[in-house]
Amino acid sequence: MKHIVVILLFGSFLGVPLLGQSFTTALHLYSGASTSDVTIGIDPSATNGFDLSFDMPAFPLPMFYAYSFNEFDTTGALSQLSTDIRSALDTIQVWKIRAANATTATITMSWGVFPSFGETYVGVCPMGGEPDSWEPISTVSSVEFSLSEETQIKFIHEVEMPSDSFPPYVSYWDPEDGDTVDSDTATITIDIVDDSTGVDSASIHLIVDTLDVSLFAVKVPIPHGYRLTYTPFFLLPYPTDRPVRVVVSACDLSYPANCFSDSIHFYVAEGETTGTPTISGHVYLVDAPPETSLAGSMVMNITGFTADTTDIDGFYKLPVAMFSPEQSLFAFRAGYMPAETTVVTLHDTTVDFYLGRSTTGTYTVSGVVTLSDGSLDRSDVIVSIDSSLSDTTGEDGFYSISGVGIGSHEVSVEKMFYIPISRTITVYTDTVINFTLERATPAQVLIYDFDDGDTPCDSGRTGAERAIAIALSSLDHSYEITPQNASLTASGYDLSVYDAVIVVTGTQGGEQTSDTTTTLMEAAHLSGGRCSPALE
Repeated sequence: MKHIVVILLFGSFLGVPLLGQSFTTALHLYSGASTSDVTIGIDPSATNGFDLSFDMPAFPLPMFYAYSFNEFDTTGALSQLSTDIRSALDTIQVWKIRAANATTATITMSWGVFPSFGETYVGVCPMGGEPDSWEPISTVSSVEFSLSEETQIKFIHEVEMPSDSFPPYVSYWDPEDGDTVDSDTATITIDIVDDSTGVDSASIHLIVDTLDVSLFAVKVPIPHGYRLTYTPFFLLPYPTDRPVRVVVSACDLSYPANCFSDSIHFYVAEGETTGTPTISGHVYLVDAPPETSLAGSMVMNITGFTADTTDIDGFYKLPVAMFSPEQSLFAFRAGYMPAETTVVTLHDTTVDFYLGRSTTGTYTVSGVVTLSDGSLDRSDVIVSIDSSLSDTTGEDGFYSISGVGIGSHEVSVEKMFYIPISRTITVYTDTVINFTLERATPAQVLIYDFDDGDTPCDSGRTGAERAIAIALSSLDHSYEITPQNASLTASGYDLSVYDAVIVVTGTQGGEQTSDTTTTLMEAAHLSGGRCSPALE
């Protein structure tokens, strides 16, 4: 009997942009006698959502495997994928593979070849959790996991960023500036290219007549860039009573990025049109920091199954669903409380939303800790939040701390032989923050052998100053031991060049340190590091 298995492939990404290379590889999944494949990979021109030119929708047939990719961060992603190519502009990509509806107790997964320009790890954990350990994928050939578990594949890579000073540009417009088109639903075609580093597909935005239609535009790779095409829905045609303004913007893959914006206007010939009323307005953010952009909020007309993302002014525009007088609107943004309302209209209507910060829920703070001396072993770094939540890194330097509440938090990072650091962060959603620890400079220590400290306390024991020297050496510090009762006058040791001075007095048990020793060191401190000859 064949088994029906649904493999859920979840994607997550971390890190700062780095221009990466590309690869694809197949994952082979087995449940009894049934087998199926899914393809994962990265590409510099791909995004972390659905890309028409990279990702492949799944078309599951009865009694066979089906694959589902749940992209919960990117609006417009399809819910069924058999090929999931992620962005190479992130240092870490994590794919999470789950199985459902299988009649066998375990699912077995093997894989093809992963590239040598990165590090690939595999781990198994309960669904929704994190693996206790990550195994280099080159050391294992397959893994097994149950229906209550998930397998995670983590790929890490770093490459140098290219740099140039020239932004992308539009090499082709259709219609051109000032043209007149015959239809109020004519297709707009734009070629955006960058001859040096290429175009960042995720940065492309298209605004038509004040409406951000980036979500509905189709991007197809062309040499050095992308061809952007947009055809409006019949319910949202171009206006015929004024020029139609088209604004396109994009950035290249340079670091730092070079960006541009260009625009044209065209006209629609008079005649029968398919114009429809609209609902428009702004989404405002209550108590947001002054520098917060109003772009990126989502407004949906649930009645008409349409959506729009606000521009930098917080403006949105949606068509009225003409088949119903009641329009159900829903506005939301990560880290803010959503808002909804219902209006009764079949005419142009203005509706504004005010979103307040969310005060509930917890999020995850994660990232990578690197070491300034270039060490590849980044393990045993302790990352703590508010001294109550913490995680310890493995060799890859990755950490992840869940259960972080909304608000300001103190993050501390420490590792033996490195200078600890702390930083205040504000959390309103899942947050990625990377750290670099500087190697601590070894201390210079003077061990002052005073009052015959080198004489063993009892026969066969090591002198105290020798034991101190061994301890300092084990901690990577340098030291110097003076001769017994050495001179600390101006002609002798200059204490100001040392980070610390340890005095070995030779006293034992309950004996008291001599007044001469105490007075001598106090004078050294008060005189800026040199002892007075009168106290010798």
